[in-house]
Amino acid sequence: MDGQLKEYEQLKQKLKQAIEEKRKQEEEFDKLQQEIYDKETEYLFVPNSGNKPSQHSIGNIIKGFDGFSKAHHHHGDSSSNGNNNGAFSDRDRIFSLSSVLFVKQQQQETEQIEKHQRKQQAQLDALNGLDDDSMDDITSMN
Repeated sequence: MDGQLKEYEQLKQKLKQAIEEKRKQEEEFDKLQQEIYDKETEYLFVPNSGNKPSQHSIGNIIKGFDGFSKAHHHHGDSSSNGNNNGAFSDRDRIFSLSSVLFVKQQQQETEQIEKHQRKQQAQLDALNGLDDDSMDDITSMN
């Protein structure tokens, strides 16, 4: 019986260590995913003066290099880059989109936004459904 208790304690300790190792690996994985996301952002956008980013003037491998020849012929005029006025979407994140977790997080964020919008719409609908006398009563309470 004493041997079984000792074995149980050893297994329990191994399980704790494995759980801790898993937690550390998940943290490292999250850091790597964030680093990939940040590098993609850095590649797709170049910091401009101040905090507002600007699109690469010559292009990139995701959007294409149409701006390269135009920038060369127009002496670097970034307004002629032909890149949808600097539009950038999550669809351009080819590396982050290859991560199931990133896609799952995006879906959850979208669902939360939609839920919030539905709640706001329901509140507006409820307010619109009130008659003028009810509104007078509500405003007179304040």
